[in-house]
Amino acid sequence: MGDRRGVSYAVSMALAAIVALVIAALAAYAFIQSAGTSTNIVVAHAQTGKAQAAERLTLIYWAPDGRAWIANDGPVTVTIVKVYVDGAAKTLSPPVTIDPRKNAVISVGAGNTLAVETASGAIHVLKR
Repeated sequence: MGDRRGVSYAVSMALAAIVALVIAALAAYAFIQSAGTSTNIVVAHAQTGKAQAAERLTLIYWAPDGRAWIANDGPVTVTIVKVYVDGAAKTLSPPVTIDPRKNAVISVGAGNTLAVETASGAIHVLKR
């Protein structure tokens, strides 16, 4: 009889199949984790987009002394966190919250263009 010290072809193929299955399972697990994170990001972004779409701000009056009267014409409460006057940013501390159908007076400074950023991340250009 011949020498039987080597590994048979069937055993080596079975081991190769097991290794391939383990690698495939790890790759599938990594893909599922990545897809779950991507789905969460898309859902969060969609919800933020809804909040931004509901925000409607109007500049009522911008006084020469730098005070701006801003109205919230939308159905949701809006929190203004930053103002941009002529491109220069100013973070409001504390932020200014305006309830629906209410006005707020904010000291923004004098300038020619005015935009505000809300807590939802939306930027509203109030005067060009």
